[in-house]
Amino acid sequence: MRIQKLVKVTMQRRLVLCCLLILLGTGRVRSSLVRQTLGSYPRAVCTDGSPAAYYHTAAFSEHELRHYSGYVIYLDGGGYCPSVRDCHLRCSIARNLCTEPLAETKESHGILSDDVSNNPVMHDYYKVELPYCTSDMFVGRRKGTDRTEGLNFAGKIVFDAMITSLKRISGIAHAQNVVLSGSSAGGAGVVFLCEHLQRLLPRTTVWCVADAAFFYPMTSPFRNDTTCESIDKVLQQGASLWGAPEVGHFRLQSWWNDLLPTTRLFLGIAKFDVFGFESFCGDFNHPEEVDEWGEGIFPMTLRLLTERPDFGLFSAACRYHMILHSNSLFNRLKVGPAKLTYADALENWMKGKPRSSYQVWDICPRENFCNSECDNADGVPEQEAIERGARDQIL
Repeated sequence: MRIQKLVKVTMQRRLVLCCLLILLGTGRVRSSLVRQTLGSYPRAVCTDGSPAAYYHTAAFSEHELRHYSGYVIYLDGGGYCPSVRDCHLRCSIARNLCTEPLAETKESHGILSDDVSNNPVMHDYYKVELPYCTSDMFVGRRKGTDRTEGLNFAGKIVFDAMITSLKRISGIAHAQNVVLSGSSAGGAGVVFLCEHLQRLLPRTTVWCVADAAFFYPMTSPFRNDTTCESIDKVLQQGASLWGAPEVGHFRLQSWWNDLLPTTRLFLGIAKFDVFGFESFCGDFNHPEEVDEWGEGIFPMTLRLLTERPDFGLFSAACRYHMILHSNSLFNRLKVGPAKLTYADALENWMKGKPRSSYQVWDICPRENFCNSECDNADGVPEQEAIERGARDQIL
């Protein structure tokens, strides 16, 4: 009973934290997207079996579609659940993460903003946002059965149905550039789906942007706690439940070569990722654990950039989780000696500029020596807005 209670409390804390971080990152919005149901695709369903849906730019003619410079798809985040018990708990705590999105329109921001001052890179792109209702990092291919107690895990099926639908209602099949982006679980989805999308759109150049995904320096949790497991083990468990066996071969220290051998990726990370750090049972009240995490990120970053010089990187030494989907962070938070924003580095990467202009990171290994911009990017103290606010909501 004690272990079950610990699992429940810990999952509640992490799920509420993840959802709160999504809310804290929204900021001011500019773009309005319209809902497109996937009800005509019988297998494209949410965890509870209701039809999935996505949101996209409202374009009414081929002439209007020709005015867009490219397409940008954003996969929403929201955690995951690797066991039936965890999934029932997840869906009871945050039903919106397991069921059909019903709002007819959706306001967007960050990389989906139409405002050139917030999104200088892709303000004139056709925008697509895929809500996350499948609990499986967008990789699942399993219909609800007795084994899953009726729960569905159809993330990859939903993604494929969305692309098929976009081919029908927009010009994505003939686009010159398509950017696949996402944060948190959506960023993980980008890692797993990047090369798959390139195969679905063979005549298109696919660019992939993963935010807050899998860049963790630890191979095991900070302490021996029954509620903490390494991400490799979690994904092995999830792969079986979700019907995605390839995910079970995930390796935290080499995924960028294993999963993306031919496709380039831009990786955005908050060096002291709140959700990632606490997933490994890290405690921000223990400075030695924070320092160990930061010191581990340093050689991991060097190895990534040595092995994949084609990758872009934006690494801010801040206590955030997601950056990509926030107006106040995407084009305001500055890092590195050149003081470049996420939007700056991403634009330089896509334009093929020198590596120093698209691989930007705060080099300092310890938090207290790092980026003073973290407290100023969104006008509120970082510690108060991210850490205290999240903990108050959880407790």
